[in-house]
Amino acid sequence: MNSTLYVFLPSTKELTDYDVSLFPSLNVKWVIRETGRETQFSQGGFSDIAKISHEHTVLIIIPGQDCLYLTASIPGKNQQQIQQAVPYVLEDSFIDDVDNLHFALSDKAVTNEAGTEKKYQVLAINKAYMDFISRGLLQSGIQADAVTADFMLLSQENTLLIDNHRAIYGANETKFSIELSSLKQTAHQLLNQNEQIQMIIASESSDVDEELSFLTDNPNIENNQCNNVIEVCLVEKTTNMPSINLLQNKYKKKRNWSKTSNTWLPVAILFLVWLSIQSILFFVDYIKVKNESARLNNQINQIYKKTFPDARRIVNAKAQMQQKLESLKKRKGKNEHGFTEMLAGSANILSKTPGLLIKTLRYYDGSISLDLQLSTLQDLDKLKTQLTAQNKYSVEIKNASSDKNFVNAQLQIVGGDL
Repeated sequence: MNSTLYVFLPSTKELTDYDVSLFPSLNVKWVIRETGRETQFSQGGFSDIAKISHEHTVLIIIPGQDCLYLTASIPGKNQQQIQQAVPYVLEDSFIDDVDNLHFALSDKAVTNEAGTEKKYQVLAINKAYMDFISRGLLQSGIQADAVTADFMLLSQENTLLIDNHRAIYGANETKFSIELSSLKQTAHQLLNQNEQIQMIIASESSDVDEELSFLTDNPNIENNQCNNVIEVCLVEKTTNMPSINLLQNKYKKKRNWSKTSNTWLPVAILFLVWLSIQSILFFVDYIKVKNESARLNNQINQIYKKTFPDARRIVNAKAQMQQKLESLKKRKGKNEHGFTEMLAGSANILSKTPGLLIKTLRYYDGSISLDLQLSTLQDLDKLKTQLTAQNKYSVEIKNASSDKNFVNAQLQIVGGDL
């Protein structure tokens, strides 16, 4: 929900000096404007404001009598250089030394109707007074989002807001706030421009009506009534943030991390929780994988020891097993015939022998030993003859036994010269 706190400071005429210790005791007025709710008006001390300021966007409003509005045509595009040039461009407009003044610029230059000239809006304020406000807010624990003059709140052009004591005027190149007693002389200058002016009277006093008769009878004046205090009337005429914020240069607002933490802290906490969960899951998976790897390595070692019982040293069972298999594939007997070559030469005959069942097959040093089961002894003799004739291998029947249905035999094939 969008909520803005407007704090209206008293005039410098009410201050004896700029002693910051006096700041908390100042009697101030404030208005709270919140979307969907009625505008609230209050007054009191800064201790009351400090209790609620963190809940709102805070705008400090200075009486227009205590600052001066001007426009200036300043060449260049660099904002910092333009800011530095302002005092020298406008120094002829002041009696006081410009070194004693603080200048604030609008973010963008305003182009005239003809489009021939760009001018910046400028607010000038006494540095000592600005220091007093800055230190006082800091001492009171109030973080202001903007500091501006009351006439900067008048968003509509050619608007004159009046109460029993003062008049606030806002137009394109003219903005001011003066005591009501000084309005008559200034108003004649405005009326001479023959522009339509919207006048809003924030008072029901007949004395005011009589004093302003020279305005109410003028055809260029549109007379309106606001039955509320001038601070509320002023806030209700505001449609956006003021175009000039006095918190520039050394007064520039410093980021308030205590406020932004309300946004990023919950997100950061959720991220840390998620990161912690992911780290725990990763660690658990790592332990599982490590244990599984150890179990598989243990199995490989056992298989290696069983396969190669004469092995004395096991460094990497998997790699050593692969080396042994490669060596076995390449290994040849005394007749230079390897296992793969001998098996390929015998496979065709073995596969075509009817009723043949190979129970075991072993290869060692150029010799293949087969434990076979055949149908008859004649099939065994025929197999021996075929293997000897085709590949010129030395084939020997180690033993053979028969029963009613099968013949079990052990056959040895030794590589011969091709």
